[in-house]
Amino acid sequence: MRRVLLLIFLLPVFSSPVETSSRAYNKAISYLRQGNYPEAIFWWRISWIRGERRAEPMIRSLKRRLGIREEAPLSQAHPDLPAVLLLLALLGLFSYSLLALVKKKKPSWKITLFLFLLALVFFLWTLKQRAYYLHPPLCVVKENGKIYSAPSRNFPVEDVLAGEELRCTGKGEWLRVEAGWGAAGWIPGDIVIRLK
Repeated sequence: MRRVLLLIFLLPVFSSPVETSSRAYNKAISYLRQGNYPEAIFWWRISWIRGERRAEPMIRSLKRRLGIREEAPLSQAHPDLPAVLLLLALLGLFSYSLLALVKKKKPSWKITLFLFLLALVFFLWTLKQRAYYLHPPLCVVKENGKIYSAPSRNFPVEDVLAGEELRCTGKGEWLRVEAGWGAAGWIPGDIVIRLK
């Protein structure tokens, strides 16, 4: 009986991301058939974030057809790097403590504190990287528009096409954005769809 209850509680945990990613992928296909390309790119990106690897080639293909630049806005350090550094710092802390125990000496509190703080920094960096990869700060442009140098329509910097993906931060009427090809500035919030 316990095993059945455990299976009932764990089944949604293991099955829901797969269903969600395939649903988002299929939703993108339906938007593609309707000719709503920005929404298709948006839903393919969501399905890619949730583990659907078929979505990335679809995004690239559609962007090529639309003439959109293909620089990826997700360029950041590998998500496992901070975790590896965290493990190394913890291994150093453990090894130092074990060495002090074997030599029957009291470990230096300065070295122990340094290794602990180093491990804490790497742990926080690991959480930040994980959050970035689970929920990247991306938005998809809904309609052709411009990136502005300030939150005002007076100073356009560069044109953006419907379907382009940008890194975006902030909330409200204007969003701070960075493009994968190097452009940065502000964009009106009403012409983009944000990945939440």
